[in-house]
Amino acid sequence: MEPLCKKALTITDPGMIPTVIRKAFKHAEAERPGAVYIELPEDVAEEETDATVQKRGEIRIPYPNLEAVRKGASMICEAKNPLIMVSSGANRKGITEELGNFVAKTGIYLVHTQMGKGVVPDDCIYSLFATGIHSRDYINCGIDGADLIITVGYNIAEYPPYLWNGKLDKKIINIDFVESVPDRYFNPTVKIIGDVTSSIRELTSSIQGKREFPFFEKTRYFIEEKINVILPKKYTPLPQSVVQNVRKVIGREDIITLDNGIYKLWFSRLYKTYAPNTVLLDNALAAMGGALSAGITAKLLHPERRVLAICGDGGVMINCQELETATRYGIPVVVLVLNDNAFGFIKWEQKNMHFENFGLDYGNPDFALFAESFGAAGFKVREGDNLAEILEKSFSLNKVTVIECPIDYSANYDTF
Repeated sequence: MEPLCKKALTITDPGMIPTVIRKAFKHAEAERPGAVYIELPEDVAEEETDATVQKRGEIRIPYPNLEAVRKGASMICEAKNPLIMVSSGANRKGITEELGNFVAKTGIYLVHTQMGKGVVPDDCIYSLFATGIHSRDYINCGIDGADLIITVGYNIAEYPPYLWNGKLDKKIINIDFVESVPDRYFNPTVKIIGDVTSSIRELTSSIQGKREFPFFEKTRYFIEEKINVILPKKYTPLPQSVVQNVRKVIGREDIITLDNGIYKLWFSRLYKTYAPNTVLLDNALAAMGGALSAGITAKLLHPERRVLAICGDGGVMINCQELETATRYGIPVVVLVLNDNAFGFIKWEQKNMHFENFGLDYGNPDFALFAESFGAAGFKVREGDNLAEILEKSFSLNKVTVIECPIDYSANYDTF
């Protein structure tokens, strides 16, 4: 299990249990948070122990070095077009407010990686929304125009730096809880390491005056036009139409979880996000099958919110047995299955690499009937139906519901 988690621990004596448990939580909660595996052998579990529970100690993240903050502030003031890149490590309590204060005071724009979506709400006039795909994307014209990138909670595994610093021509300030992994394309001039909320607060107080950045202002206007484009009503719906219908139904604090199909890129690009941790996805290893389990977990944690798991037909079949789990425990998650009867993402990549179409088309069950076989509710989007209305009806049922929606991926070949 060691390669799969931050730490793998084995209990060989019952007297070790309090120490192992405390150590496991310490590793799991430390930056960057992650899973820890504990192995408890059956023979050890049968034994008795009088070991006392170890209480949790208070952990304070170190305060940032003020000299590093001063150097960072000087670089920001000297830059012509500084841009903030908000990544997964910024999805923390307190960072949203401080980043909002920073951009309001300085006028500096920011862009989110896919796993950083929502850290600053997209109705903030300084948000350039989120990166969609690694190649030429709407947002890259904003990143390409920056001479200084300020990374916040950045993880090179999620959005590799060679994609945005391939010419090694950008100065970088890295703000994070911990040191970054060394990389040829990510060699920050200034590293502000420590409590990120405090780092941003100190930077805010160190920069005087607000500036205008016409280049990024035009970029935001351009991207907003792409997001708000009026689409023709058609059956089968395009990915852009699916995103717009979902956005109509999902509230600012409600949650969507995304599996790893090409629709994830459309949601990353076009789905306006207004609160941290309301778009849950995996953008590193990007394994298929995660959206349903993530949706069930999110609904357990936030029963008062709407939770929509968005899956492709390939992804949902990898983990479809969890529909039974959600039904058995009465966890009312709604699942939207986007069905193209193919591994659409791989099919798109196969065509881009000039291979013949081979082995990626297949048949699927009737997903509405499949859901009903587990005791859940099932709907199919048919010609003339309104997806937003079906979503509203599904949430009103307050039970596990699966919606099968066909999708027209022809736009992938025109856009990406």
